[in-house]
Amino acid sequence: MTEQEWFENKERDLINDIISISTIMDDYWRFHPDNPKKIDLVSEYKSLEELRAKTEDELEKHQLEIKKRNK
Repeated sequence: MTEQEWFENKERDLINDIISISTIMDDYWRFHPDNPKKIDLVSEYKSLEELRAKTEDELEKHQLEIKKRNK
């Protein structure tokens, strides 16, 4: 790797780090007490639990259908 490539890679990595950090910050802001439009964490968590259970059920049905078709 040339020195120029090293500097370009380092720059790219730092930019990607900033993007990742900003994404996390945006997500946290949704629940931050200072956000006037904050989401209630408890109710959001409950909704996600319900969505996960529904999706797990759908996956199980889908997997059973695959098994039936492969027999």
